[in-house]
Amino acid sequence: MGPGDYAAVFGVWLVAIAAPGPDVVLVLRETVRGGRAGGVAAASGIAIGIVVWIALAMAGAHALVEADPRVLGALQVAGGSYLVVLGLGALRASRGGSTEQLVALAGHESAPPQAAARRARLRRSFVLGAATNLSNPKALIFFGTVFTVLIPASASTADRVLLSVLLVASEAVWFSGLALVASSGRLGTRLSASAARLDLLAGGAFVLLGTLAIAAGVAGL
Repeated sequence: MGPGDYAAVFGVWLVAIAAPGPDVVLVLRETVRGGRAGGVAAASGIAIGIVVWIALAMAGAHALVEADPRVLGALQVAGGSYLVVLGLGALRASRGGSTEQLVALAGHESAPPQAAARRARLRRSFVLGAATNLSNPKALIFFGTVFTVLIPASASTADRVLLSVLLVASEAVWFSGLALVASSGRLGTRLSASAARLDLLAGGAFVLLGTLAIAAGVAGL
């Protein structure tokens, strides 16, 4: 692969990760709720989700999804349902509910000691980041297109692996940077003061996106 090939892939990739979507909303929300570390944990989870999608695309799984629309439909219904649950949790939190109500992932009803609570919150942010990214099965088609259209057929395995590492690393840097910016200075103060409104915005966005994904999935079954 030449510099032009890498530039073409990265041009498409940068537009994709910079566009507003569930990942951006989640990182902002986890930054407000869990501080800078919470946002970075969510970004790390998103990176793991992308690793999974890239691995599946490189294994040719996107061909199965493209060959049978029912597979994509089922995945969209499952992913959309998760987004709706996540959105409803955020809407509850916007009315004064606990952060722990976001999704029942911590598995504890009583508050653990402060250090343990912080670790549990970071684990939850990480899991939410991975799950939110994995709730969008169209990512498999995106990466399948990248690896079959934008990358030359003559590209070596080393080129494909190197490109995959660079894509994941750039995503992690982008979303971690978003968490750093959102948690610093006046912006961080304003976002923290608007936590309830951010919960309301995030909840509405997740419910809407989830509902649209479910509708599209049902239509494809």
